[in-house]
Amino acid sequence: MRDLTTALSLGLAVVLTVVIVTALYILWRRRLLAQDDTLADLAREAQDALDDIQAGGNLRNAVIRCYAEMSRVIGEKRNIQRGITMTSHEFVEQLVKAGLPQRPVHELTYLFEEARYGDRDPGPAEEQRAVACLSTIVTAVTELAR
Repeated sequence: MRDLTTALSLGLAVVLTVVIVTALYILWRRRLLAQDDTLADLAREAQDALDDIQAGGNLRNAVIRCYAEMSRVIGEKRNIQRGITMTSHEFVEQLVKAGLPQRPVHELTYLFEEARYGDRDPGPAEEQRAVACLSTIVTAVTELAR
């Protein structure tokens, strides 16, 4: 009788472990898929800005629009609103938490601040930096999706 009780207890423990692990896996997978959706949307905004710049569009407008659209995506997908009280650097933290690479996001933020608040038009050096950081963001998300 004691062996039967031990066997049943062990069997129940195994079944409960399988159920718990399966539930955790399903939750993890749902979160990962939701994150991928956010990353894909962020990468799409970066690609749109990159396409605009490479087509000869206004660099200042492309960077500002990209940053605004990334803010919108984070707001919609992660329910994080970039209000007046959130600094650009605090917003960088949110983009990095969403899965974007830190260095290009910092560079994009710097370019955004220069475009938004600077008093001079961006030149070829800023355009090269914008193309480099936007390309890196798109590539990083593509690599994560594989």
